[in-house]
Amino acid sequence: MSDLKNKVVLISGANGALGSAVADKARALGGELVLLDIKVPENPLQGDRWFELDLSDEAAVNSAAAEIASVDVMFHVAGGFDMGPTVYDLSKDSLDHLFEMNVTTFHNLARAFIPGMVKQGNGSVVTIGALGAVTGLANMGAYGVAKRSLLRLTESLSAEVKDKGINVNCVLPSIIDTPANRRDMPDADHVSWVSANDLANVICFLGSESARAVHGASIPVSGLV
Repeated sequence: MSDLKNKVVLISGANGALGSAVADKARALGGELVLLDIKVPENPLQGDRWFELDLSDEAAVNSAAAEIASVDVMFHVAGGFDMGPTVYDLSKDSLDHLFEMNVTTFHNLARAFIPGMVKQGNGSVVTIGALGAVTGLANMGAYGVAKRSLLRLTESLSAEVKDKGINVNCVLPSIIDTPANRRDMPDADHVSWVSANDLANVICFLGSESARAVHGASIPVSGLV
């Protein structure tokens, strides 16, 4: 069954456009939500557990994990994008910033919650890569490095825990149809973009028992691109 009943579902970046869509879908599928973001919404839904923290801060993540205890499903939606300069103009700070947002955040969560999944003998993890980072693109060097590194971590983690009852996978969306992307690209063909709801459907499927045989997959979700 593609549902999340009786599962504690952790969603990072839950206050963003995609994170909110994933939370709505997971909630509709019966999941008990634990939501993490650097900013909590003003009027959170009753029943959800929110934690306001910087996911790149290992101590803050560990503190939240101690309060949360165990989770069954982890959707790592948090991340960041920056078109950036050319590689030869790219500063170390800019490279480190994108790596921190996309890779360090996941590494902190994995260190905090994967041991609990191993102990309980089951779990599901889904990370958010990027179809645009499959190959190197101009002015996207730092972003490509960060998302490719996240993908490699996802694949390595899958190989390490797939025999422990845990499936780990990654989705590779093209441009997601969010208010921010529409604002930044007003002249683009929005019809060809991936809706946040459609992407949330794929993510939640991968977190369900129906996907328990899927391990280390990188699934393109490209809409009409």
